Amino acid sequence: SCKNNLLSNNDDFVNFMNKNIQKISEYVSNILPKLSQDSIYRFHSYIMQYLNIEEFQEIHKDYLDKDKMILKLFKGIQEQPTKKIKFIIDFYIRFLSIKLNHSKYIGIPIEAAYEISETISLIKNIYKLEYNEEISVLELNQVIKIALMKSEIECIYSFSKYLEFSLIKLNIIDDSTIVNNLFQFIQCVSGILQL
Repeated sequence: SCKNNLLSNNDDFVNFMNKNIQKISEYVSNILPKLSQDSIYRFHSYIMQYLNIEEFQEIHKDYLDKDKMILKLFKGIQEQPTKKIKFIIDFYIRFLSIKLNHSKYIGIPIEAAYEISETISLIKNIYKLEYNEEISVLELNQVIKIALMKSEIECIYSFSKYLEFSLIKLNIIDDSTIVNNLFQFIQCVSGILQL
């Protein structure tokens, strides 16, 4: 079926979306240029309701095995946070894991990307306020992992792959902070399997 094709081949999905996004952009920009990006987001969200994570997982069953591996790893890991990030863990980890849970259950990749980006930006800002310096990638990944361990997301790997599939190659998010934070999240999740 067409749906299975789109979900199994990222290039087909990107071509389908880009072709339709271009049509929408051309049409809307002639009428109200300011609505062009909003129309693209709405179109993407509409399509992703029919190409949801459950159907994505059905096509990519190997990702479910990696989800199970991550959950198993999490049960055996006792994270020893650095002294600096222990402050974030002690006071904010529950809130951060709730935000990550929320990102998964939203069901709309663009909205999930915004939630994840907000979570990562919050971690960076708390760290900067507390220590007057930027958090290192290593420490940021450690906080993200701990927040994921405390979250109730059972399909961490397939969720990150779904976001990567539906957003990264499309390049429709026009905010570089959101894109960079989403990419950081995806890399962190992939890195968990290399522990």
